[in-house]
Amino acid sequence: MRRSSLELSDILHAQGAAYRQAHAGRLSLGQLKVMAAIEQCRTAALGGHVAACHDCGHTRIAYNSCRNRHCPGCQGAAAHAWLAARQADLLPRPDEKPPNSEPPFASPPPCPHCGGIMAVIETFLPGTQPRAPPSGHVIVAIAS
Repeated sequence: MRRSSLELSDILHAQGAAYRQAHAGRLSLGQLKVMAAIEQCRTAALGGHVAACHDCGHTRIAYNSCRNRHCPGCQGAAAHAWLAARQADLLPRPDEKPPNSEPPFASPPPCPHCGGIMAVIETFLPGTQPRAPPSGHVIVAIAS
């Protein structure tokens, strides 16, 4: 899925503290927890892993997602899966081709440089960074 130029997490990073201060006492604990989860989503605060290509040695960091049901970044794939399941419930029309039944993430994404196989070489805990930043790494967000 393509990342848009501005996401809810970007807005919360920029204005979340001011919003919480302006609405102090009027936000429920649940609302505050959702805001915190979305702010931490796909950041080092939730941990992640480093993957490297076997062929060219290219490495990239992928941070874990919050998996909160209110997070638009985490629930986009779930919304597409729900929609596909509802479409599968529909009766087929005679002039319609059958839908593709292969899961969208059947294999790991290939290396963006050479197309080789990427394998996880390190995982890191929430709030920590990889042991040594890989040279020429690319930060990507992969829903986990």
